Parts: sequence; structure tokens; C-alpha cells
Amino acid sequence: MEGVRPIYVVQERDIDLLLLEELHVSPNFVTWFASRVGLQDAIFSNAWYSFSSSDGETDLRLRVLAGNRVASSNWCSPSRILA
Repeated sequence: MEGVRPIYVVQERDIDLLLLEELHVSPNFVTWFASRVGLQDAIFSNAWYSFSSSDGETDLRLRVLAGNRVASSNWCSPSRILA
């Protein structure tokens, strides 16, 4: 394909932003992702990139509704999701 430039380097930030976008736009991705981290019945509420609080900073933070409670979690390890 002429005129298409290949991507030679993908950084962690790129993956974080891709995940953030998919969490916001794809219900099917949210369902798959939630099942991989043990939250099969959770409903996606929101996600933030480069989130800072008094507890520190994280690359990606998720908030889901699980039953009648809100669960907020920092980004979990890729090995857990892909296992």
C-alpha cells in the first residue's frame, strides 16, 4: 500500500489510550474485558488516563458498577487479563 506509513514502535502509552478508547466506545470490548478481570456482571461507568489522587498515580483507572456498589480500580496487570 503506497503512502501508508508503518508503525515501528508502540509504546505503553499507546496501548493505554487504545484501551481507554475501546472502553468508552465498544460494549462488546467492555464485556470481554470485564470477564477477563473477573467482573462478568459489572457495568462500565468510566475510565481515566493518567489518573492522580492522594493514593498516587496510575496509567489507567476504571470505574464499574457491580451489583449495588461502585468498584474503582487501578489498571491491572496485562498478564491477568490475557491469561
